[in-house]
Amino acid sequence: KDARLRVQYLGRVTAGIDLSQITEANILEQTDDRLVIQLPPAQITGCYLQYHDTLENTCGTNVLGMADCSATFERLNETAYERGMQDLLRTAEELAILDIAYDNAETAIAGLLRDLGFETIEFRHSDPLPITAESCRVGTPQTIPD
Repeated sequence: KDARLRVQYLGRVTAGIDLSQITEANILEQTDDRLVIQLPPAQITGCYLQYHDTLENTCGTNVLGMADCSATFERLNETAYERGMQDLLRTAEELAILDIAYDNAETAIAGLLRDLGFETIEFRHSDPLPITAESCRVGTPQTIPD
């Protein structure tokens, strides 16, 4: 009951919009110089939470003054990882990562369309998709890709 673990994680969440899903049906309005486009839904595409550093680790004791430190450390580590993943996703939401994905997609598409002669480009957003990325589920710590 008195076991404690303090760890520090390094994490990253990625999000994006699959622009290959844009079809003619996504063009809501078009004139010679104006275009209204419905963007596909934004989605979180990956979560990477990597074990970084143990700041404090105490095993605790049981009634007889002995403890199974290995099992206790494993349980605490699993709980810390789960909380870290929840905190990572909550931070991504607070930072509006899906809005950033829409902004980046709009910037890329608008530049191309302006080069094609469209002066006015308006974007509409689809509702974001729920998180389905396997790497965003609690489990074995991920290695952060380069």
